[in-house]
Amino acid sequence: MKCLVCSSQAAEGEPCRVCGYEGNGAVFATRALALKHAEKAELARRQYGNDRQPLTERSALTERSSRKTQSIQSVLALGVGFGIYLWKGKIYEFGNSMGRQGLEGMKNVVAVAAGRYHSAALSADGRVCASGIGTVGQLDVSGWRGIVSLAASSDCTVGVTEDGSVMVAGNNAQSWFRDWSEMSKISAAGHMAIGLKKDGTAIVANSRLDVSSWSGLIDVRAGDDFACGLTKSGKVLFRGSGLNDSLDVSKWKDIISIEASSSRIYGVNSSGRAFSVGSDSRSMSDNIKKWRKIDSIVANDRMCIGLFEGKPVADAGGNSPLLKALWEVVSRII
Repeated sequence: MKCLVCSSQAAEGEPCRVCGYEGNGAVFATRALALKHAEKAELARRQYGNDRQPLTERSALTERSSRKTQSIQSVLALGVGFGIYLWKGKIYEFGNSMGRQGLEGMKNVVAVAAGRYHSAALSADGRVCASGIGTVGQLDVSGWRGIVSLAASSDCTVGVTEDGSVMVAGNNAQSWFRDWSEMSKISAAGHMAIGLKKDGTAIVANSRLDVSSWSGLIDVRAGDDFACGLTKSGKVLFRGSGLNDSLDVSKWKDIISIEASSSRIYGVNSSGRAFSVGSDSRSMSDNIKKWRKIDSIVANDRMCIGLFEGKPVADAGGNSPLLKALWEVVSRII
């Protein structure tokens, strides 16, 4: 059914995911109650605005949704031929064993991350565990404490502490973050990284990309030679170079979560629709356009997965063994 306030698709008896209106599909015992309900809906519709531009109330809703999906995106991480999935605080591994030995069954976990051949998990007490191939020290995280955000790239693991400082293991990447402080989260990819500072600005490492003018950010993502950021107003910002210097996200609006692979950017808007741009296969892009009712995406170069409230609900990328293994795990535990 359509929401009485914003006309977006809404589930009967549930709050609208776009404007938050809670009266859709309600049944009333008397005509007087029904008329009173209709008056409230009309008032809400006027406050929402006929042009559907973000008002103060709607911006706040979008910001809350974005904060929620930031944490949702960390429940699933994909490496090369393996993955780890976090459900109700417990880790489930799937795919080949090269990068995922040792984390299966961990409990009280709040976030996961994966590089090419290693994985990491953040527990509720701020400690980090890592497993897989650690030839350049990317598993050396046993002494980390007070971590609140976790990331990984091909051969390093990165943690942000409560005070905003950065911990790094592997690939001599310590020099990247030597002067970083007041950080909120970090996204690393390949040989570069972008960080979100607590004041809503961004900073990049090992790259000449200029993001100094960005502000009002609530999330960031790094790809190969590009970076993107999500603002409070639902706009996506982009900087790129080389082969990825012109990914056009300028028309995306009302976005609540973003994701990036090495050559592609993904976004989800407040209506639960997905968008993507980049150099991956056209078939994957066409599949994503059909998705509905998701709130985040997790992707690598070969596949992407749509999630809703932490549950995988859609995929694109063909009949890969890794996707099959993920769905087997999901069907077993959910």
